[in-house]
Amino acid sequence: MKKAKIISFGLLVSSFLISGCGYSELDTINHSRGADYSQGYGDGCDTAEYRLENNSTDFMKKDQQRYTKALQYKSGWDSGYKECYFRKSRVMRLGGRG
Repeated sequence: MKKAKIISFGLLVSSFLISGCGYSELDTINHSRGADYSQGYGDGCDTAEYRLENNSTDFMKKDQQRYTKALQYKSGWDSGYKECYFRKSRVMRLGGRG
């Protein structure tokens, strides 16, 4: 029973650390690359995660006008999609959902 509590506590702490990294990562991106890049990164990441979680390509969170006209938004969207798709697919392969 004690071992189960230790494992549960470890999983809880890990989930807090992982979720905390997501926010600081976007804050860092926004500060270093600007709002357009940060918004694009978030939109690309949301798209990748949704598509993997739902096994569907029906969803796309992308401001098409900004994507074609704002280089920083496009760059952020492409980076966010690729990085989050890789990260999420790796977690799913290892048996996790988040």
